[in-house]
Amino acid sequence: MARKGLGVRTAETGTGTIEIAHEFAPDILLADWMLRCERHGIEVGESLRRQRPDLQIVLMSGFPPADLQAETARVRIDGFLEKPFALDDLANAIDAALARTN
Repeated sequence: MARKGLGVRTAETGTGTIEIAHEFAPDILLADWMLRCERHGIEVGESLRRQRPDLQIVLMSGFPPADLQAETARVRIDGFLEKPFALDDLANAIDAALARTN
């Protein structure tokens, strides 16, 4: 994404993601649904969406939950990628999310 000229920030934890988002104000959150830390990607997305309703949320998972459709509707997930995915699929999801921000 950086090669496409997009500003990219990374975090190792859900809390770190939220802290960075306060400083960076991203247009898109790209996170794993099941982060291996104190907060899952869906929880990080919910928290950030409350602060920034226009934030685009794209989640990914190798093990999508059984209630995926209900959860994505509840939190208004803007994109979902099932692992493994091709880089073109990631680029397409990001491009679609960016198009919705304009």
